[in-house]
Amino acid sequence: MSVRFQRIAVVSLAMALALIGISAPSASAALITCPYEDTGADWYGTCYRYTDDGDAGGVSGSADIRKWQNGSGFASIDFEAKGEVVEIKNQAGWHMDYTVEWYNGSEWVIAMWRTLQPGVSATWNLSIAEDKLVRIRIRGASSQRLYVSNDTLKS
Repeated sequence: MSVRFQRIAVVSLAMALALIGISAPSASAALITCPYEDTGADWYGTCYRYTDDGDAGGVSGSADIRKWQNGSGFASIDFEAKGEVVEIKNQAGWHMDYTVEWYNGSEWVIAMWRTLQPGVSATWNLSIAEDKLVRIRIRGASSQRLYVSNDTLKS
């Protein structure tokens, strides 16, 4: 499958999922190329970012990993700049690691790191100073090959 066809398929699938309410990014959400994605042949990553989120200067967004064949497996992380709220979900079939980091001008600082079992969801309200770059990441807890990151966000 060519890279162009894969990107078209990902965009089409993401739009279809949003239309039926499986994924509910903001009306101003923009599908972007994930800054880092290593998902192998059976999975793919999608990333969104949006600025019309009620937080002046903030940029909210999400990252997720989904199975190509039937779409039944997924893991997702959503960052809402307003209130620095993070929601994570794991339907991938194995443990997944989730990380939220902010950039202090010289290095990335971990604001949250959690491992979720399959079938678990959780929400956190973080405390990140305003106007900081934010990066969200998902990684298979036992696999370096299943990884996606979105570092285009801002508190």
